[in-house]
Amino acid sequence: MIPKKSAIKILVTNDDSIMAPGLKVLVDVAKKFGEVIVVAPHDAQSGMGHAVTVNTHLRLTKTSIFGENIDSYTSTGTPVDCIKLGINKILNNVVFPAPLFPTNPKL
Repeated sequence: MIPKKSAIKILVTNDDSIMAPGLKVLVDVAKKFGEVIVVAPHDAQSGMGHAVTVNTHLRLTKTSIFGENIDSYTSTGTPVDCIKLGINKILNNVVFPAPLFPTNPKL
């Protein structure tokens, strides 16, 4: 018997919060290609793309905002914190070719 190939794991985040419309669009597209895991800031973190949290506790909360078939979490940290939490705590150090995050629409 040939073992089934594992679905590719796709880590998705953003800097506009878990409620951002662009994140939902990206999740809908990404789930066609593999198992999607979302870790995004609870609040908007625009301009914080390189920042990490050092002086406060990070909170990570499971959410079902994208439905029961998508593992999703919200964090009190920055986008970098979200990626680190996703890889190190949720996925136990699974290596990704690249995380996915949506771009901001032109104003």
